[in-house]
Amino acid sequence: MSYLCVIIRGQRIQYLLLTNKKTMCIIIVKSKDKKVSQSVLRTSSLINPHGLGVIWLDTNEVNYHKSKEWSVLDTDRPYIAHFRYATKGKINRENTHPFECGNNSNELLMHNGTLLGYGSKDLCDSKQLANELGHRPRHQ
Repeated sequence: MSYLCVIIRGQRIQYLLLTNKKTMCIIIVKSKDKKVSQSVLRTSSLINPHGLGVIWLDTNEVNYHKSKEWSVLDTDRPYIAHFRYATKGKINRENTHPFECGNNSNELLMHNGTLLGYGSKDLCDSKQLANELGHRPRHQ
């Protein structure tokens, strides 16, 4: 299975997609005043070493880190974090989730899994999808 997490105007909407890959990234959704154990954060970092993206839900700010900088998540603040395990695309900041959907800065995408038919040796599959979604018409 593959999970797709889309943030639209501050509301989290999840979609389920199917894939044939078993290797997955990790997405952590943390509520305010709850803690995620350091063990979970450290392990997430070790098995998903290709980047960490964080949406801070109290400010809607987005930050990008190396996976080994997992301690930024040892906080009471609410967030959605994505630890990347690269299956397609280069290992770099540009391929670290979340992605803006096209030029829509209020729409962010995180994805867990591999999208068949998307991505290349340079571009990660999720970023390609985010770019395509950004150009789709919106209903008012």
